[in-house]
Amino acid sequence: DLDVAEALGAQRSWAHRAVAFHRIGGITSVALEDPQDVSAVDELSRALGTPVFPVHATAPQIEAVLKELFPRVEDERSQLEGLLEQIRTLPE
Repeated sequence: DLDVAEALGAQRSWAHRAVAFHRIGGITSVALEDPQDVSAVDELSRALGTPVFPVHATAPQIEAVLKELFPRVEDERSQLEGLLEQIRTLPE
């Protein structure tokens, strides 16, 4: 559900590598690489304003969905990572 994904937002989704995908009965299902990460689940729950039902997904699965949902953020992230790499390789 796109509305649920957007409720978490691009920045939080990328930061936590999480995809909120379904809400029923006031509980939001969120795909995470580590669904047992209690601090991440708690933070996502606060951000969404609902309890979170965490489910496992692989890192490549999550990244593919995030690129589809929030491509601009990933493009900006790639650009920033490229700039950081250039800065690291500059002579001192």
